[in-house]
Amino acid sequence: MKIIPLILSTFLFMQCKTTNRAAKISWSMADSLPNTSNGQVQLGVAGPVVGIHQNHLLIAGGANFPEKMPWEGGVKKYQHSAYIFSLHDHKLQLIDTVSFHTPTAYAANSSQEEGIYTAGGENEMGASSQFHRYTWNKIKNNFVAQPLADLPLPLSNASLVADDHKCYLIGGENANLVSDKIYRYDQKWEEYMNLPYTLTHTVALVKDHFLYLFGGRTRQVNAVSTLYKTCYKINLNTKECIQIADLPEALSAGTGFKDDKGRLFLIGGDNGITFHKVENLLLEIAKETDPVKKDKLVQDKARVQSNHPGFSKTILQYDEQSNTWQVVGNLPVGSPVTTTAVFHQKQVYIPSGEIKAGIRSAGILTGTIQ
Repeated sequence: MKIIPLILSTFLFMQCKTTNRAAKISWSMADSLPNTSNGQVQLGVAGPVVGIHQNHLLIAGGANFPEKMPWEGGVKKYQHSAYIFSLHDHKLQLIDTVSFHTPTAYAANSSQEEGIYTAGGENEMGASSQFHRYTWNKIKNNFVAQPLADLPLPLSNASLVADDHKCYLIGGENANLVSDKIYRYDQKWEEYMNLPYTLTHTVALVKDHFLYLFGGRTRQVNAVSTLYKTCYKINLNTKECIQIADLPEALSAGTGFKDDKGRLFLIGGDNGITFHKVENLLLEIAKETDPVKKDKLVQDKARVQSNHPGFSKTILQYDEQSNTWQVVGNLPVGSPVTTTAVFHQKQVYIPSGEIKAGIRSAGILTGTIQ
């Protein structure tokens, strides 16, 4: 009779070891967004609506600088194209390009069995409070948008997850504030709990009814933004919030995913070194009254931005049992931020995104998990 529990405990131990072993990810650029309808080269977008439903990948909206870089006076344009790819045998195929119902960038996205949820975001009018679910319709051969209850307030650069058929919106910002709230949606939105601090651009993942928050940042008034290496684990049943192991460095706006073995990953992100240089120069420019000195500072800012080195390429895996981070690889190409990673059938897709200040990627980066 003693053999059975021994076998069971051994199996559980082996299962835990398997769940948390270091992953191997092989990367490729599986496809890219097509050129525009008027034949212009596709620049790619930051902050697109991204998700997978019923073996179809949606990449919609987002923002870019089609005319000039921002330090050259370029104006950010919010795009309205939506690209639909079919997924078959781990291969992508573009099947349609349609017009998105409203130009949106920097929304929070979450792919679930019942559809792709997307919350908030922004356009030329400012932050949005829209909340939609996109579902693949076989008859129409298209994604169908279902408007759901508006957010309690307009928010951009938030994060969105789902657990037990409820959605959770984490942080976000608008012109007036940076949020320190988690809102929960269950037929309607309600304030769920307070975060340890105001927060945007965090990677949020859910596992076993626990919400994990990795890094992020907070803009400040008349000061540089605060970037975080702190991470948290929140029990979604009890609201208990526990600080877990720090990231190796402060990171924001990266992407992350949970694979089919329950392993948690953070990919890339902005460590803020160049970002803070630009913010400091902007603060100096705002205070400077001498036209010659101000022009010199403007040129310095343009030089820093135009020589942006790109974002972190590091792939980090979090082990809940040992409460440690492990580097499990590096991206082979420019690391995209301000986009959404989606895991589907042993592959992770990271579409488009920003790879340097003002510069987007049109590619769809694909990682095969082992």
